[in-house]
Amino acid sequence: MGKDYDDEERDIQISVKTNKMGKLIICLLIALVIIGGLLYYIFGVNSTEAKYVSKSNLKRIVSVSELSTYKYVYNGIARKYSDKKKKELSYCVYYEGNVKAGLDAKKIEIKSKRIAKIVKVILPEITITNYKVKPDSVKAMYMETFHKRKSHAKLYKVAKNDLEIKTKGKEEKEIKKAARKNAEKIIKSLIEPLVKQYDYKVVFK
Repeated sequence: MGKDYDDEERDIQISVKTNKMGKLIICLLIALVIIGGLLYYIFGVNSTEAKYVSKSNLKRIVSVSELSTYKYVYNGIARKYSDKKKKELSYCVYYEGNVKAGLDAKKIEIKSKRIAKIVKVILPEITITNYKVKPDSVKAMYMETFHKRKSHAKLYKVAKNDLEIKTKGKEEKEIKKAARKNAEKIIKSLIEPLVKQYDYKVVFK
C-alpha cells in the first residue's frame, strides 16, 4: 500500500514538472515569434522594399558624372579703356552669355533609415561648371574712329572675361542657390517614385 502511494506521488510530481516544462516551451516560442517579428520590422525581410530603398540602388539612379542643374543667362557690356585710370573709354563689347552651375553626382551621399522611413540625400558643393559667350553675339562699338579695331578673337576674350568677373560675388551665390534648388528637385523626382510606395520621405542636407 505504501509503495503504491509513493508511485502515485511520483507520477503527480512528474506531471507537474511536465506541465511547467510545456508552459516554458510555449513561452519561449511566443518570445521567439515576437523577436522574429521585431527583426522583420527593423532589418526588413521584404526583399522588394530592400531592393528599391537600398543605398546602392538609389545611388545608381542619380549617378551621372555631372549634373548640370542651372543655366543663368547674362547679356552684358564690357568696357575697355585706353588709360590705366579708366577715364578714357576706348570701346565697348556687347555680348550674350550664360553661366552653368551644377554638381558632381558621384559625390552624392545617400542614407536610408528604415525605422524612421527617411531617405537622406547629402549633396556635394555646387560649383560653376561653365562660362559661355555666344560668338556671333559679340559686337564692338568704338568711341573714336581712329581707335585701332580689335580682332573677333580679342573681342570674344574680353567678353568672356567680363562675364566671369560680373557673375562673381553675390551673383554667383544666387546662381549656386538656384542650382542647388533645381538639383534637389531633379534628384527628388528620380528617387521619390521608388520610395514613396513604402512611405519613405526624401530629405536633403
